[in-house]
Amino acid sequence: MVRLVFLGLLVALVLGPLAPRAGAHHFEGWARVIRVVDGDTVVVAAPDGLVHTVRLYGLDAPDRGRPGFEEARAFLSDLIFGCARSQFEPLRWCNARPGEVWLEPGPRAVDRYGRSLYYVWVLLELRPAAFSGYGGWYLADAVLVLEGLARCWWGDGQYQDFICSL
Repeated sequence: MVRLVFLGLLVALVLGPLAPRAGAHHFEGWARVIRVVDGDTVVVAAPDGLVHTVRLYGLDAPDRGRPGFEEARAFLSDLIFGCARSQFEPLRWCNARPGEVWLEPGPRAVDRYGRSLYYVWVLLELRPAAFSGYGGWYLADAVLVLEGLARCWWGDGQYQDFICSL
């Protein structure tokens, strides 16, 4: 029995440093979006050279096969890669750096499916010109909730109160 405990401790000590750790590659910074999977998931190429599947931390968008899925996915894709048409006509949300987002970690590194959890910021120009004074940094998570395409995530997160108040 003592031998088994000793052997178990030895294996843990030797293999422990090799075991993957959640969030081991978590970072904050610019990333290039490769594709939009759905209304709350994107695949990014990060500065660390790795490809991450990122779940937007602050929202819950409709799943594939559910009403609103395609609208949320298309809006997020337009928001990231160009201009998304708002329900508040004539407003358009236009990414000043198409395809690029700023990722900010939340309190947890990964979700139960192994996706990296980040708040996704976009540098937006608002159009037409009447809205130009309101451009700047926006949480993509909050924009989708504001547009009625997703629900806020009540579980946790540093922007939970803000996003859920929209």
